[in-house]
Amino acid sequence: MLAKCPCLTGVQHIPVLHCKYAGGIRLDFGVSSVVFSGDTIPCKQIIAASRGCSVLIHEATFGSDRSAEARAKRHSTVEEAIQVARESKSKILILTHFS
Repeated sequence: MLAKCPCLTGVQHIPVLHCKYAGGIRLDFGVSSVVFSGDTIPCKQIIAASRGCSVLIHEATFGSDRSAEARAKRHSTVEEAIQVARESKSKILILTHFS
């Protein structure tokens, strides 16, 4: 059970393109928001959910030299995560899930 947080004003599950139970999440704190992509290839659901967010935490498992492997394993490259942040106009991007 989640503890009640008075500053938390919204929670949104984000379906992503990885495996059956994978997902991202958006947490809203009044005028601030944090989006975590979870494991995924770049997808319109993450872009839409992170539109104008304060912080986007996006997985970036591979460099661009391994884009075919990233696609096959349903992960993102560093460059793809940066593009998602640009398209969504996220204020801050944090890259995670490095291999």
